[in-house]
Amino acid sequence: MRVFICLLAILWLCHSDAQTIKPLTIGDKVPDWVVNHFINAPFSSSRLPFAKNKIILLDFFATWCGPCVAMLPRLDSLDKQMGDTLQVFVVGYEKADVIQTFLANKTKNLQLPFITGDTIFRQWFPHKLIPHEVWIKDGIVSAISHAESVTADNIRRLATNGNPAIRPKNDLFHFNRDKPLLENEAVNYTTIPIHASVLLPHIEGLSGMSDFNRDTVRKLQRMYFINLPLTALYRQAIHDSIPVNRWILNTSLKESFSKPVTRNTEWTIKHTYCYEQTVPLNTSLGKMKSKMLTDLNEQFNLAASIEQKWIDVWIIRADTTPLTSATASVPGEKIALAALIKKLNKDEIGAPVFVDATKTMRWITTPDAAVLNNIPSLRAFLHTYGLTISRELVMMPVFVLADISKPFK
Repeated sequence: MRVFICLLAILWLCHSDAQTIKPLTIGDKVPDWVVNHFINAPFSSSRLPFAKNKIILLDFFATWCGPCVAMLPRLDSLDKQMGDTLQVFVVGYEKADVIQTFLANKTKNLQLPFITGDTIFRQWFPHKLIPHEVWIKDGIVSAISHAESVTADNIRRLATNGNPAIRPKNDLFHFNRDKPLLENEAVNYTTIPIHASVLLPHIEGLSGMSDFNRDTVRKLQRMYFINLPLTALYRQAIHDSIPVNRWILNTSLKESFSKPVTRNTEWTIKHTYCYEQTVPLNTSLGKMKSKMLTDLNEQFNLAASIEQKWIDVWIIRADTTPLTSATASVPGEKIALAALIKKLNKDEIGAPVFVDATKTMRWITTPDAAVLNNIPSLRAFLHTYGLTISRELVMMPVFVLADISKPFK
């Protein structure tokens, strides 16, 4: 009898451990739970739902995630600014020593409490993309959002039972990147034909990605680009044959070609697209890219062309004055002149164009950013190596995108 009872106990424990935690969504009550493993906080444990009469914000984070790291100072400022209205908890799956090292080396005066080694919250609030924000009010999940929705105005509105402008965040968990978009159950489209191309708006829940693959069984090949801006798509369509700083935009769509410096979810949703082309296996890549260019032009009512034009450029030449031994031995990390000129040609529409006319191979000390971004400083720097720089008009191939007067039919 005693053995039987012990077996029952073991089976019950195994059954309990095997049970999965039910994911929570908006409107669900957050279970009462004691949370341990806090760092950067005056306490080492706390009980859910943490604090009554406060909005609780769970910010899911990883030390390797650039947008997550950039979000921390803003969260810290909001946490202090909102006083008793808000309590932010940064939730990380990484171990305490990893996050502690990150805090010591990468942040200053950050007072946000961190939950480390998390295994529970990511089951309650499953997600694929971070930052991932969960809003809790009075023990109830009020919202699940992108980082951009975390603003003082939205916090106040939620606290006073107003209507915050919080865009729901929905990650796609069943997207199969090995399937064409039109066959992908997560995107809810029908079967793709044997030879087809498709251009779709931004698909929420996916990061930017691209690939080219061959299916020797079905004798098809496919290239796809997901959630990329028009600049990236047109670069692919022209085989990246013309540097972006030699593009001329005569179009009203300039905003779509100029990605903001800081991460902006609204811009990304509005100005990124998905393109996919599936063709027979023996189709040349050149033919596929030509078709892609046609598709983009037709969709956005644009005419694309590569033309020879006179443009302003900065030309770097070798001076007749030979280098001195003192100049050649300047200390510091060295860079090839060709690599420096490539670095000067920024990957931005409208950026200055630099041309290497030295016809020589030489190494120089790597200049700092202040020199690269200032022509007088760059001129003085190059002079020490027997080099000159001058602005001139040069006939060069450029990529022109222009609006057409009538749409394609």
